[in-house]
Amino acid sequence: MRWLFLFLFGYRRVRLSCGGAELLTLLLSKGISVTLKSNSFILSLSDYSLIADTLLAHGATVSSPRGALPCIRSFLRLRFTVFALVFVILLNVFLSHLVFDIRVLGNEEIADFRIVNALSELGVYPGKPIFAIDTTDAEHALLSKMPQIAWVNINRRGTVLYVEVAERKGAALEKGKNYPSNIVAKYDCVIEEIMATSGRAVVEVGDVVRAGEVLITGIIESEGGTTFTRAEGVVTGVITDSICASATVGERKTVTERVGVCEVRLNILNFSANIFKNYRNLPRECDIITDKRDFYLGDGRKIPFGLVFYVAYSKSFGAEYTDNELVLLAHARHSERLNYMLLGSALQKIKTSAAWVNGTYTVSSDIVYIAPVAEEKRIEISGDIK
Repeated sequence: MRWLFLFLFGYRRVRLSCGGAELLTLLLSKGISVTLKSNSFILSLSDYSLIADTLLAHGATVSSPRGALPCIRSFLRLRFTVFALVFVILLNVFLSHLVFDIRVLGNEEIADFRIVNALSELGVYPGKPIFAIDTTDAEHALLSKMPQIAWVNINRRGTVLYVEVAERKGAALEKGKNYPSNIVAKYDCVIEEIMATSGRAVVEVGDVVRAGEVLITGIIESEGGTTFTRAEGVVTGVITDSICASATVGERKTVTERVGVCEVRLNILNFSANIFKNYRNLPRECDIITDKRDFYLGDGRKIPFGLVFYVAYSKSFGAEYTDNELVLLAHARHSERLNYMLLGSALQKIKTSAAWVNGTYTVSSDIVYIAPVAEEKRIEISGDIK
């Protein structure tokens, strides 16, 4: 029965050093009976708690707790540790897939909060899972909702969404001001469409106009006299133009050097877990690129997990472009200028040529496109207009 008690509730094995007779006498004086075998004996956990200091003082060697109850306690402690570890990992994975902040870049006239509020109305807001956000749809929706914005690009870095915008000229112009104005042409063009919502159109579809020419006037002549209003309307025109971009031998490029890994993610099948993150010491303007590494078996089969590294780079030193790089640079500059020119426009025709001349590679294009050509111009007159 005693062995069953010890097994269920736990015990420790005590091994005596030389001169243990004094210790056995002391145990008997405390009412603790033991069976000495091979210079060792067994104590229940309750008895051990009473004489633990005495055993250590006599140089006895004591084993760790054994038996059913100590094993159960050890298992429960281990299970809690495992549960806490799994919980922390799952919490980290969950939080790393949420939008914590939205930062707006490139705006000058439109306040940050207006763009953030517009995105919130479109379903993009802090706290929303990143995988539930289609950035392409959000960009198109924001352009439709805010006509003051000409271009928008939404990128994710960690748990932050960076919203980069380009504003249309006069994006913050207040509506409803009662001042007289005309709508004039911004470019030389052929009128494709004209619709006056306020004022009177003075040109027709097919007319050739010069930049600065009045298209919709705010001066209204009638039998009752001359009145002034603010001209408003939509005018599109067919524009013939040319653009060119070049790159010259001797131009220098910026060579970047590695600053450090700022985030590492483990991808297992469709599951992604953040195992390292350090954005705190990185400059806000740094470039962050991704480097995906997959793993393969000896026979070439791909293992269904891999690592994704987010690495920050900073500007370091300059170096000259090679001829091939100059060609690519010129085409990239040409493409950038063409895209900027065609913002909100429809390309009708393009003819492009490129050549090396005296160490300069030039790309040029003759283009025909349809674009909005209306520009408001205030009428300056003497006296107060009410």
